Amino acid sequence: HEMTFRGWLLPPRGIRNERKFYFDAGASDWEDGAGGPSLKYFYNMWKRHDIVWDQINAYELITTRREFYDIIPQEYANFVNCKQCYVSISPE
Repeated sequence: HEMTFRGWLLPPRGIRNERKFYFDAGASDWEDGAGGPSLKYFYNMWKRHDIVWDQINAYELITTRREFYDIIPQEYANFVNCKQCYVSISPE
């Protein structure tokens, strides 16, 4: 339950008039992932609060860029960027 529960995430106030960027580390694809379909889930959750992302940056090690872009719905492809790489909290 703790790995997939996202009910505590709420959009902060005051960002509706600014450019908005979303970063997802470990974004397997739009519809699926180890912790659930995070890209689709968060995009739709924030959209319900009238927040639409100007750019989504997805980082994933296993899924190739081609596989990733083949899965993303066409209507989102122009503002989603994918990079196949490791993501670490350590600068080393």
